[in-house]
Amino acid sequence: MAASPAEPPVVARAFGGRILCDAHHPGPASHDGAGGRFVFVPAADATGYAYALDVEPRTRPCPAAIAKALGCGNDSDEALRRWTELEVTAKLTETPVHLLLLAQSRPAENEIQMIRCDTDSHWIAVGMRK
Repeated sequence: MAASPAEPPVVARAFGGRILCDAHHPGPASHDGAGGRFVFVPAADATGYAYALDVEPRTRPCPAAIAKALGCGNDSDEALRRWTELEVTAKLTETPVHLLLLAQSRPAENEIQMIRCDTDSHWIAVGMRK
């Protein structure tokens, strides 16, 4: 009898679900630009919600123009925290991120619950929308 593949390790938890670093698991996913694919696996009983996540490596600084547009000056860490949340909002509202970046207000954000799951190696934001 063949052994079943091992479950990838859990990177973090959010909304009762798990964030995995896995190339094949189904679910909302984000690539970190360094070859890693992160996926959010909702809890089995989580129905009626849409989820999204965004992952950025801590080793890559935020481009200065984006940091400035996000109102972060030279603070690359704060810019990447804001960027990951903006990306999640874009995914959950099906709005191109550049339009959200240019918008003065983001009315759909009050419909989205956001959780930070940052690790030593990555900035991670997970959002949930009913």
